[in-house]
Amino acid sequence: MTHAGQEIPDYWRVAIVEDHLLQRQRTEEILGAQAGMRVVHVAETLPEFVTWVDRTEPADRPHLLVLDLSVDRGPNASPEVVRDLVRSGMRVLVLSAMASPPLVREILRAGVGGVVGKRDSAEDLVAAAWAVIGRKQWVTPELAAVIAGDETRPALSDQEERALVLYASGLTLDAVAAALGVKRDTAKTYLDRVKTKYADAGRPVRSNVDLSRVAVADGYLDLEVTKPRLRRLDPAAHLPVRGAADGSGSTPIRVPPVRGSFGHRASGPAGSGDLDGLPSSHCAPSRRRRGDRKAHP
Repeated sequence: MTHAGQEIPDYWRVAIVEDHLLQRQRTEEILGAQAGMRVVHVAETLPEFVTWVDRTEPADRPHLLVLDLSVDRGPNASPEVVRDLVRSGMRVLVLSAMASPPLVREILRAGVGGVVGKRDSAEDLVAAAWAVIGRKQWVTPELAAVIAGDETRPALSDQEERALVLYASGLTLDAVAAALGVKRDTAKTYLDRVKTKYADAGRPVRSNVDLSRVAVADGYLDLEVTKPRLRRLDPAAHLPVRGAADGSGSTPIRVPPVRGSFGHRASGPAGSGDLDGLPSSHCAPSRRRRGDRKAHP
């Protein structure tokens, strides 16, 4: 099928690079459930994905790569490699915890189509994927503010960020360890690393009050810790693509209905959690970021 002179495939092939198993499986479940999309490959790291691409016939390669930039064991995604993938014609959507805004900025300069946060809803992930497939740009104003934000905001790993959010929300160290599924000493190590990184950035934190202060200041927590409300997607509605390439900031694009939530929760209604799997009763990831900046053009 063709549209406006462009060949439209029967389905869009999608690949996912994500090193956390549950997160990778949840992303695959959400995108694989969409009519018109098919997940053809998953990998833990970008080098593994590139090796697979090199062995794969061009006709079987993905149209869209959903890419996590940082891995716990291994190098971060290389902007040069991402640039080569984009030049080959592959669309790239970054799925990021925003632990390293400078790295995200580098990847954006490599030509990726958009950035979606790991705290964003399933609806946002699906809408972002369709936008990038359609050669549009996607980035929320909140993420744009972080990307362009304060260089003194330390780069935290996923586990360090989770430990900070949980501890700053009022949990004990033992409760933080239980929520993360690690030993008490490991949870303490995460928090010690957070303190060290803030100290190195010229923003020393010593107490639980200090940790709560920086967690709020850097957008990890809202001042009022409340359960996040996720928007419901009307299957028959047009969903606006935020930060569209034409500069209008609201380009209608019809997307299939979203099946399920982007979150991992042991109980509760669908759509009530966030991707990181943090208990919503303990913390509410902030949707307010520093500054009032425009989305990435």
